[in-house]
Amino acid sequence: MAKREIEWSGSAKIELFDILNFYYERNGNPNYSIRVNNRIQMIISYLQNFPNLGMKTTKENIRVVIESDYSIFYEPTSDKVIIHSIWANKRNPKQSQFNK
Repeated sequence: MAKREIEWSGSAKIELFDILNFYYERNGNPNYSIRVNNRIQMIISYLQNFPNLGMKTTKENIRVVIESDYSIFYEPTSDKVIIHSIWANKRNPKQSQFNK
């Protein structure tokens, strides 16, 4: 099985940046942001080989992997994995586009 390409939506890139920036500003250094980013990137790398790893959602073709404080919403296709959202689980779930 070939590794699938990872494609990021614009909103997922912004969400990840916002999460990492929040911790950088709160802590005054990048250490925790780096650890969070490494954990998220590790899960995404698993999705390249195991695209059905996550649970199905109510949205067609969208799956979710929950990694501690974060949910990664993605869409597996035959040749890529599209990352749609990186959701901080401490946020109000009603604000998520995938929780409707």
